[in-house]
Amino acid sequence: DLSRLVDEPKAPNTEVTAYQLPRRAKPLQKWRLAMVAGIFMAAFGLIGAKLVLTAIPGGVQSASASAHRDGPITTAPEYAARAPIHDREGQILAYSLPMQSLYANPQEIRQVASIVTDLQSILPEIDPLALTINLSDTARRFIYVRRHLTPDEFDKVRRLGIPGLDFQREYRRIYPQGRLTAHVVGMTKRDHTGLSGIELFLESELANTHDVPLELTIDVRVQHVVREALAAAIDRFDAKGGLGQVMNVHTGELLAMVSLPDFDPNRPDSVQEGTEFNQAVRGRYELGSMFKLITAATALDTGAASEISRFDASKPLEIDGHTIRDFRGEWRVLTMGEVLVHSSNIGAALIAQKIGKDRLLDYFSRFGLLSQPAIELDEAVGPLLPYRWSDATVATVAFGHGLSVTPVQFLAAIAAVANGGVLHRPTLLKVPANAELIGRRVITEATAKRMRPLMRAVGVEGSGKLADSRYYWVGGKTGTAQKVVNGRYNASKRLSSFVGVFPMEAPRYAVMISVDEPKGRGDTLGLATGGWVAAPAVGEIVDRIGPMLGVPLAKPDELTVAHLPPKRR
Repeated sequence: DLSRLVDEPKAPNTEVTAYQLPRRAKPLQKWRLAMVAGIFMAAFGLIGAKLVLTAIPGGVQSASASAHRDGPITTAPEYAARAPIHDREGQILAYSLPMQSLYANPQEIRQVASIVTDLQSILPEIDPLALTINLSDTARRFIYVRRHLTPDEFDKVRRLGIPGLDFQREYRRIYPQGRLTAHVVGMTKRDHTGLSGIELFLESELANTHDVPLELTIDVRVQHVVREALAAAIDRFDAKGGLGQVMNVHTGELLAMVSLPDFDPNRPDSVQEGTEFNQAVRGRYELGSMFKLITAATALDTGAASEISRFDASKPLEIDGHTIRDFRGEWRVLTMGEVLVHSSNIGAALIAQKIGKDRLLDYFSRFGLLSQPAIELDEAVGPLLPYRWSDATVATVAFGHGLSVTPVQFLAAIAAVANGGVLHRPTLLKVPANAELIGRRVITEATAKRMRPLMRAVGVEGSGKLADSRYYWVGGKTGTAQKVVNGRYNASKRLSSFVGVFPMEAPRYAVMISVDEPKGRGDTLGLATGGWVAAPAVGEIVDRIGPMLGVPLAKPDELTVAHLPPKRR
């Protein structure tokens, strides 16, 4: 009966034989084994990837950089050391100090309030509220708690043993000379890259040559003397600020570059607005009568005039509706030598007319006064040129009004007059002793030699008498220029300067001091001109730096004052 066989229920089989068990469990066992093996493979893969990333140079740093670009920082960035910076004598101006910085991973932090209390006991300057908020932000994996811990702070925080806190090796840029070389050396940002000065201009070299010092032309001894003399002049005449420079006339090397007010590069957060302004390369000024040296050199070199050529300065000069006067005129006919000694604006304008506009501008260009100076500072700017070179403009530029230049490019031009007629690029990088110097001849050597007695005459008979040294012959020129305020010259605001060269019998160095908005004093007859304000500072500098630089003392018969008329009885 087939139907009976189909419909009759069967008793349940409660026995399981040894043979039946493996046949029913085998597929499930394979799946479980595969799952466990996969987990282990994934874990080992992650560990291996981490090891590879750590082993590859720059791997962690690249991940950090990516986090900087694309989202919140998840790991501590790494910063490399920079090359040290030295002065010309090996004195350290900047170096990188390895330090530890404290950071936290908020995702691993527990008991925030307790941690903040512990950290504040070691680092009292931290803001507890801000730190509490940051440590509580579990969406982040990296925050700085404090940069650049002292060794004592590092040890105390480390001993806390708080999970989620860790340390990152960084470098802090240290400037042992502080304010003294601030504008030249500059400073770095928090990420150890250049922000200003040499630190910025030579960023690539400093970042890639960690152990090779960069040697500058600056001599900290000379820098110190210049800063002291300039600060004293600013204080004495209640001035706004000023600048000072010393240049080797044969190489263009700057042994000193000072700008006041200044700042402390070791405390970048305390830098006040305006103090980072380097007046020597960023300031563009009408430098006044110092330009008469360039005008006279041009006249001699072109043959337009000689030392004894005569110019009628007996009355004001009218050009294109503009009247040119002398500040304290002799009101008589003057030789070109007397034009410099008595600083006659009328005489300088008449000399410019004899030279002619095209030739005068050609020589100004040769001297580098119409283009931007090529010096190793990103802050350097070019001159402010007149809108139109009219006859009146050419006449006033001859005595330093109407053309604004940077002091560093003007000092290089004066160095060319002093060194025999060759213009060298002003530089802050030390020139090797055996280096072949490349310069551009701008006037003949004969013209340069003829200029020396004229420059010395200003120091003996003219407005630069107070710059004369006790030990050396000094020559040069004063300059007092009214500043332009709201488009007009302001007689109460001036830049008072003196540029000097020594020793005049065999020039080695050019020195320039400019004082911004000095005020007259009773013992200066109420005057605040370059002769009263800047010339004495240059004389003091020459007295102090000459011996330290090994300059031989002057001999009375080595240079005569030529082409001066006999004194009037």
